[in-house]
Order: sequence, then C-alpha cells, then structure tokens
Amino acid sequence: MSIKPIIEKELAKMSRAERLFLAQYIIESLREEEGDDVSHEQLAELSRRSQSLRNGTAEFVSWEEIKSGLKK
Repeated sequence: MSIKPIIEKELAKMSRAERLFLAQYIIESLREEEGDDVSHEQLAELSRRSQSLRNGTAEFVSWEEIKSGLKK
C-alpha cells in the first residue's frame, strides 16, 4: 500500500502554518542524517523554498494546473 494517499489526506487537514512547520522539520531531519544522499544543492533549494513560504513570496500551482501541464 502506498503512503501517498495517507499523507495527502493528512496534509489536507493541516493549516498552511502546520505544513510549513512540517516542511522545515523534514528539511532539518535531512540535514542531520549522516551519509545521506541529499546534495548540498538540494538542501539549499529546500531552504530557499522554505524561506519563500515564510516570507510570503512563494508562488503556488494548483494540482489541476500540474495535471494539465503533464498532458501536454
């Protein structure tokens, strides 16, 4: 069984602030792992995105827009 539907269901219940906290928690957990396979560039991008969420400059794309782009 895929965990994706469970995560999506739980995320739908969370506020924006709660999702931001979760994203930051995940980023920090990745930084703390030794011997991980996450590059410094990936961590930097995650940090940049997290910062854009915090300061309100993040641009969001709806799931419908994503699906539409995949069909092209």
